[in-house]
Amino acid sequence: MEFVAQDIDREKEMVSLVEALKRIAGPIIEIGGPTLPDKFHPHSYRLIKLNEIPKRLWTVNIDLFHENEEWDQDAGVWRLVKYPSPDIQADGMMLPLGKESVGAVFASALPDPIRNSVLREVHRILEPGGLVIWQYGIPRDIKKARQVGLIKIGGMDSPSGSHDYVFKKPKPMTDSGSPKRALLI
Repeated sequence: MEFVAQDIDREKEMVSLVEALKRIAGPIIEIGGPTLPDKFHPHSYRLIKLNEIPKRLWTVNIDLFHENEEWDQDAGVWRLVKYPSPDIQADGMMLPLGKESVGAVFASALPDPIRNSVLREVHRILEPGGLVIWQYGIPRDIKKARQVGLIKIGGMDSPSGSHDYVFKKPKPMTDSGSPKRALLI
């Protein structure tokens, strides 16, 4: 599954990601959320429209009450934006979730100093075959993801220099090279 990195193919890319999210088993979480739509990013995530996610998106944030000042270009003033409380209050580097218990993880604009730790934790909680939608990444995030066992399967670059990546946790392989299947006894 490859996601095309050109703006003209964005609709095709979103459909592919929606289909991929339909195939995962576990819940979908967002670390550092909630990411809300605004006039510059009407869908919140550039690779997918949040209203098209096929399951409920659970938000995880260390802050219970999150506020941020955002520039209102039309009015020429800063406005205080209050975000809804997260579903789970936790540090993205130490999530209170079981090993391989999550089907997909969304993360947007994470601070550089915590990216390695968050990627390690995401790998721990992600089910085999699970997806990571990593918005506003930097090129070295690909190497960091690979180091923890995630592979890049798609993404896109924006003209502003920011990157969005889709990573996948590979399914374990058997000696024959095919994915392992659980035996029911």
